[in-house]
Amino acid sequence: MNSLNNWYKLDNVAKLFPAVTTGRNSSTFRVSIILKREIKPDLLQNALDLVITRFPMFAVRIRRGLFWYFLESNDEKLLIQEEEDTPCGKIDKFKNNEYQIRVLYYNKKISIECFHSITDGVGALELLKLLALEYLKLDGNKIDNSGETLSIHDEASPYETEDSFRTYFKNKKGEKIKVRPAYKLKGSNFNNFGNNVVKGIINISELKEVCNRDGVTITQYIISLFIYSIFLEQSKSGDFKKDINIVVPVNLRSFFPSRTLRNFFSVIPITITPKEGMELKDIEKEVVAQFKVKINSRVLDNDISANFRSEKLLLIRVAPLFIKNLILRIAFNRGTKNQTASVSNLGVVNLPKGMDPHVDHVEAVLYSSRENRINCAICSFNNRLSITFSRTILEPSIIKDFFTHLSQREGLEVSIFSNHWDVNYE
Repeated sequence: MNSLNNWYKLDNVAKLFPAVTTGRNSSTFRVSIILKREIKPDLLQNALDLVITRFPMFAVRIRRGLFWYFLESNDEKLLIQEEEDTPCGKIDKFKNNEYQIRVLYYNKKISIECFHSITDGVGALELLKLLALEYLKLDGNKIDNSGETLSIHDEASPYETEDSFRTYFKNKKGEKIKVRPAYKLKGSNFNNFGNNVVKGIINISELKEVCNRDGVTITQYIISLFIYSIFLEQSKSGDFKKDINIVVPVNLRSFFPSRTLRNFFSVIPITITPKEGMELKDIEKEVVAQFKVKINSRVLDNDISANFRSEKLLLIRVAPLFIKNLILRIAFNRGTKNQTASVSNLGVVNLPKGMDPHVDHVEAVLYSSRENRINCAICSFNNRLSITFSRTILEPSIIKDFFTHLSQREGLEVSIFSNHWDVNYE
């Protein structure tokens, strides 16, 4: 944050989203904590008033400059809202005091929705964790912050506001992984555009037994089973001409010593060429192999270099914003043609032990769009894994096949929840 002018530049990834965001591609994701008691709105607003001052990188509005968008401090009050619409809709800045984050509550759930130019899942979770902690404390619970969340008493450090893409960029030639045009999911769009959300919660220990049997990690298993469920749908038409390509956001903080709360991730494609008679075990073997080849420091370092070098080109730097936006939209549209769906794993969410008795589970929701019609997000808390699918199409067969495999083929107990957005389809 620039203490003199109270503004700062968008990071390398963040510059894409203002150019490509529409009502049907919101660039907005959600993280939620579900408590065991009903939310008290007044206390939640009081907690938010306390917490938002700890995160100056989130208390911002987006401004349009001559050459780039930029972020400017926002001193207006950020108001909580009762959840009424489907998750991950485009944030209306005029209804949100120009903030690009939205704080929602519904029954026992606290949710934060973020426009992706502000932060990624890691940053959003830090805000959510501290908000839930302060809310519970205001509600009369004595909970010590034992280091699992940031402290409300500390000021934001320069490391938290750092553009880590710039910090870890190496001025070398980098190449992105090339993929072919991907298989696109078929289906009927909802008349009223929105996200149908289906969530399954399973016991992690039981799932780990399945993963150990197959020699895969939980992330690799979820991706493999999602691909297999898509393959079963693809098999109905016998259309095996195009690959199934799942894009996987990778947290770069696991590979570089960054503490930033801004965006710091790369997107890696996991590509399967479908073959008649293909089984889940065949997909698992290929997914494991691609993880080894594609998700490592060398490849991710090249990805940062490739992204940042394009931004540093003289013609790009001096082009006015409307030209940059046009270039970014063209590149984005080309990229989405190479994507079937996305799977994002936010990992294990650690909370202060004193919060455990008050928290039921944690969940994340990715936005879906006209191009990526079904996306998946997973995260875990206290031995419970939340697997959330968002979709913009009526047909639930892929998601149904996914959870049916877990419950009937693997014998796992799966608790299913949905927002039932599909009932609005006429």
